Amino acid sequence: MYKLQPHNISPNSILAISNHVTLCEGHLRVKPDLTLFQLYFSVKKETIPKSSSLANCGSVTLKLRQGRIYPHTEQHESVRYWSSGFLYVKDVGTSASTGALPPFKDMPAAETSAWNANPRISDFLEVEKMAKQISKLVSSGLTGKDLTMSSFTKRIQPLQHCEQLMYFYSGRDDNMRTTKHNLSSDALDKRLWVMIKIPREAHSHVCNHDIYMEGADPSFDSLEEKDLEFLVRTPIAGTSNPEATSDAEETEVPGSSPKKKTKPSPASIPITPEVEAPPKPSSSTIPRKDEEVIQIEDLVETGVDFGKDASSSMPSVDVIVNTTVEAPADDAPKNMELAHELLSNKPSVDNISAQLKTLEGVHESLQATLEESQENDTKIKKELETKHAQAMMEMKEKLKTSDDRVKTLASKLKSSEAEAQAIDKIIFRIGKNPLPVVPPPVP
Repeated sequence: MYKLQPHNISPNSILAISNHVTLCEGHLRVKPDLTLFQLYFSVKKETIPKSSSLANCGSVTLKLRQGRIYPHTEQHESVRYWSSGFLYVKDVGTSASTGALPPFKDMPAAETSAWNANPRISDFLEVEKMAKQISKLVSSGLTGKDLTMSSFTKRIQPLQHCEQLMYFYSGRDDNMRTTKHNLSSDALDKRLWVMIKIPREAHSHVCNHDIYMEGADPSFDSLEEKDLEFLVRTPIAGTSNPEATSDAEETEVPGSSPKKKTKPSPASIPITPEVEAPPKPSSSTIPRKDEEVIQIEDLVETGVDFGKDASSSMPSVDVIVNTTVEAPADDAPKNMELAHELLSNKPSVDNISAQLKTLEGVHESLQATLEESQENDTKIKKELETKHAQAMMEMKEKLKTSDDRVKTLASKLKSSEAEAQAIDKIIFRIGKNPLPVVPPPVP
């Protein structure tokens, strides 16, 4: 259809496709629909600077169409140099898998008619129903970050072939997981920073709207138009599945960082476990393991009025329930020791104040030295300017005296030349008319 290879798609567009698959399989409970995707996303061609040719890496970018109600994702504006680190892995498929990757071709994508497709929602009844459901989900608070976190925390690759849809996910032993090890909070934070744009101070992340699980809800295809009025995603607080972080991925330490990280105390880490909404009387639910279920009776009272006939111990399905898990009593001494150790390693306020005063004194001393140095520089500069002016005046006077002497010598030389010429004339005359010889007188 689009005839794109993985290296022809920009990173933000790959994230958009991945989140769309999570939205369809985890929230709408349907297979990803191409018409629905084209309804929300358009294709922007990326060309080489100062050329009309398509770029090889990142030939296209998928852009959300204006006016579409869709889970918003804060994407990075720039992903510079990503193409230099692009790599390919072998496409290992199974006999049951479909849609394998095309043979690798080191070339830009070729434009097809699908790039300009813009379907009308009124022409597709099922697509219109799904669009209404997406609008409901967005109005209830679903964001692109929730979609990304759902796949991260469950260790599911949305673009990898699976035998069933994501809303059938059943837990840590599900075959859809790429590994049974859960991500630590640090590892999750680093991955989110790479994928989406989040505030610098945000390092604790919560999935406010997780996907459906265990296939307990009816398929979206079986819903009637009248059901869309009441079909609202039940908000679920907390990360997608608060299964304990495994030892294999407790911390993630970069190779270039020599700093040693202190493992946080279990009591200091707030956990918002996943709470299932009470099942409808007519729907059948799949039993879970005891350790994966938190009883409604154990939840903290929220103080929210759920109506006249509502039970005080049973929250409404439309209310976000936040809970925390207390640390075991046996861990209390260890937590206290860890807290004392952390406090003992921190410098006291008096030491910090003394260091601050010392630094202020050093700063004042350096400031005074700088001012004195500037004054000396100014003084020396003025003295040099004065000496330079005096030297220039003396040179001018000497030059004037020398000019006067040269003029005097030139005048004398000219006078001498005139005298020499006069003498030469006299000598010449005498040579032509010699004087008469007068005989000496006779004694």
